[in-house]
Amino acid sequence: MGILNVGFFGGSFDPPHNGHEEIASHSVGLLGLDVLYVCPTGGIIGDKKLASSSYEKRLQMAKSAFSKTEKTKVVDWERGEKVSYTYNTLSELVNREKTSVNVFVIMGMDSFLNIDSWREYEKLFLLANIVVFPRAGIPKSSIKNFISELKQANVSLEKVVFATSNIANVSSSEVRSQRIIKNKHVSPAVLDIYLKD
Repeated sequence: MGILNVGFFGGSFDPPHNGHEEIASHSVGLLGLDVLYVCPTGGIIGDKKLASSSYEKRLQMAKSAFSKTEKTKVVDWERGEKVSYTYNTLSELVNREKTSVNVFVIMGMDSFLNIDSWREYEKLFLLANIVVFPRAGIPKSSIKNFISELKQANVSLEKVVFATSNIANVSSSEVRSQRIIKNKHVSPAVLDIYLKD
């Protein structure tokens, strides 16, 4: 068997919105993925904040949101983790696969600009291809400056891919702050799950 193209898309997905769904859909086609694993983070995420919804609820919302995305599988690999580290999860993924894999870590520009705060982020650039989707409102100068900082830190950028797909400009925190029954950025099925206590 040949090399598998495996995508990994992690996040709080609290809730998953149409921007997430578009990134997943675009990634499968753009990267020629054999499978895309969508993995809700466990425990502490981002800048050490806990997700506002339970892990089970976020997993259920993710399964609903990505159910129609071709070659996509929602996984619970970080269930029960007090702290989530992408590098650890990806290392386990590489070891889990029975064949050679070409791994793509998929993220938005906002996550990429904070990747230097991730545990063992330098190793992540060696372990996997980093695929970054654009986010409106982020100045090009900020991106350029951050890339310069990574280069100065001797981070290998050979496997970084900047996608040019137009993705809905929305964040989960914006969706949560709107607190409205009808939200154009979230599918009705996901919204039903999100609004349940």
